[in-house]
Amino acid sequence: MKHRSVSLLLKFVLLFFCVAAFSNAFVPVAQASEDLGLRLIGTAVIEEPGKSFAIIEVLSTRRQGAFHEGEQWEEILIKKILSGSVVIGTKSGDQTLSMSSGGASGGPPPSSGEVAHLERKEVDSTLPDQSQLMREIRVRPRFEAGRPSGFVIYNIEPGSIFARMGLRDGDIIVGVNGRSFATTQQTVEFYDALKQGGNISLDVRRGESKQELRFAIQ
Repeated sequence: MKHRSVSLLLKFVLLFFCVAAFSNAFVPVAQASEDLGLRLIGTAVIEEPGKSFAIIEVLSTRRQGAFHEGEQWEEILIKKILSGSVVIGTKSGDQTLSMSSGGASGGPPPSSGEVAHLERKEVDSTLPDQSQLMREIRVRPRFEAGRPSGFVIYNIEPGSIFARMGLRDGDIIVGVNGRSFATTQQTVEFYDALKQGGNISLDVRRGESKQELRFAIQ
């Protein structure tokens, strides 16, 4: 009986160490914490080599920038850009910077069936011309197989007309009013739709999901 108890104890100890070793062997790349002082705003994964990029914000200064794979930024290296995350190399090893569910700025999108309303006068005063549009937000064109497939929008201020449209930093706008962008002048088509007003819908890719944002300018 005593021999059996010792045998069971040895098996338990052996199982404990096997589980611990197994867990350590399969620990994923560490998640980048706020210790790095960075926040991932969005990513655009493009098939053409070297074209994928990530938009990253420095928390201390709130400044944002777009970075490609292989770019060195201070003491970190952008190693791999994925949909919704970036693998970065640091002195302490590789870490993953991911988009948090509540981290993006801008207001929440209208719920299903809800249409946001914007005043015509406010839109006209905020965006008197296209150059002002480019000062209010930051955009980056997106291509798939060498063809235009929308643009990434970021630097959206909380409470701005873009936030009230339901847009968030890192959203990829791929179409307006049910039509995909047919030219490289996607921002022009976007601006023209805003100036025309009325009922507007935006086809948006947010992370792995596709959404339709609807609003009215009257």
